[in-house]
Amino acid sequence: MRHPLQSAAALVTVIVLIVLIGLTAIAIPATARPAPSAIAATTSAVGSGIFLGPDVSSWQHSGGAINWTATGASVSFAFIKATEGPAYTNPYFAGDFAGAGNAGLYRGAYHFARPALPVSTAADQAHQFISVTGVLHDAPDLPPVLDLETTGGLGPADLTNWTATWLSTVQQLTGRVPMIYASPDFWASALGNTTSLSGYPLWIARWTAAADPLPLPGGWTSWLFWQYTDAATVPGIAGTVDLSRFCCSLAKLAEASGSPSGRPEIALRNTPTTGVADETYVYGAPAGGKTLMCDWNGDGVDTPGVFLDGTWYLTDATNGGLSQTDFGYGDPGDQPVCGDWNGDGHDSPGIVRHGVWYLVDTIGKPTADHVFGYGDPADIPVVGDWNGVGHDSPGIVRHGMWYLVNTIGKPTADHVFGYGDPADIPVVGDWNGVGHDSPGIVRHGMWYLVNTIAKPTADHVFGYGDPGDAPLTGSWQHTGTTSIGIARPTF
Repeated sequence: MRHPLQSAAALVTVIVLIVLIGLTAIAIPATARPAPSAIAATTSAVGSGIFLGPDVSSWQHSGGAINWTATGASVSFAFIKATEGPAYTNPYFAGDFAGAGNAGLYRGAYHFARPALPVSTAADQAHQFISVTGVLHDAPDLPPVLDLETTGGLGPADLTNWTATWLSTVQQLTGRVPMIYASPDFWASALGNTTSLSGYPLWIARWTAAADPLPLPGGWTSWLFWQYTDAATVPGIAGTVDLSRFCCSLAKLAEASGSPSGRPEIALRNTPTTGVADETYVYGAPAGGKTLMCDWNGDGVDTPGVFLDGTWYLTDATNGGLSQTDFGYGDPGDQPVCGDWNGDGHDSPGIVRHGVWYLVDTIGKPTADHVFGYGDPADIPVVGDWNGVGHDSPGIVRHGMWYLVNTIGKPTADHVFGYGDPADIPVVGDWNGVGHDSPGIVRHGMWYLVNTIAKPTADHVFGYGDPGDAPLTGSWQHTGTTSIGIARPTF
């Protein structure tokens, strides 16, 4: 980017009810079913592709107005500079932003950072940026961007804090996870190659003819956009211009854009029974799926996954943003589950179809490692480590009765007990950190959790969420206990 201000204006930031739920145990009805040898995976919704777009500022108007109709016929997206530092607004931003959208392009806005102390100036620049761009919820809108190219004299620790403040402020103001633009050299020298911000999407600036921009700085393992040249020729834009490549497919580009309406808003508590949400974010998976929380990378922290129409959208990030891994496994109508099936320390997916379980030990693997029948089509599948052996195994809940097995593929239950009513939502977790999971139910926003399998009354009773929310359980921090959360569609 690196274009000077075109005006002498000041520099601007580029921007309870205690419930007795005792029921009598009955005979085990869960029966084994014939199991096929494997389950066919659907094709992934996201493939690979080359989709290009320029980034522009007032500099690109020195040769005349941008012809967005011509530009839109040759590229897929564009980024437009909105602000710089605490006061400057690109005078062409509104027209270019509208022109890019009218030309059918996905469009993004970026803020050229002018870091300074105190760190609160980052929040000021974030507010300035959003006052110009709005919340960026329209259909073509890409995530807001912080363009980092200068330190303002700040050392790595202060610059990292400044950057984190801008990013978190924009996320609070917009409900969207912003993106970082930086070069590897700048990240290494100016921010000490910090890995603390790698949960944010990366727009990497590395001008090279190589096939990829690797290696990436700062602990990132993937990039969303790659600015690979500053000397491209694009129809409709005078002179040469920066050009970037999108990482993935057109479907993924659409997923990266637009209003978060319908996408899951996740609100998590660090302590199960008390307090409001400790962290809240919108997860950028498509709307309408089922949200699960599991430890996809084995780091001890559960992060979101969404299953929708046979496709899984997973992330290791703890602050929302877009899915990082998308793959097909299962069909529409299947019930998704996740767990550590083989005790290797990380979770992987599975689906339950008409009482048959198909579990894989490796994320993205297209065929099942474990196939067995357990339960009936109308049963609710649950997953947990019922006896503290270090791996998860199945269970089903039927009309308030729980049938849990300690071993994958075992056709009869090791634990049978009643807890809850047919309309309750079952949840599972290690509520007191003893090393094994036990049941709970959620009823109209009230949670009733027990520390011991088959105990008929709740050890923990509290309200959290609304009746229509989807309950979530998992470990959000390295505490050894299960915490709670909810997911609800954004509107």
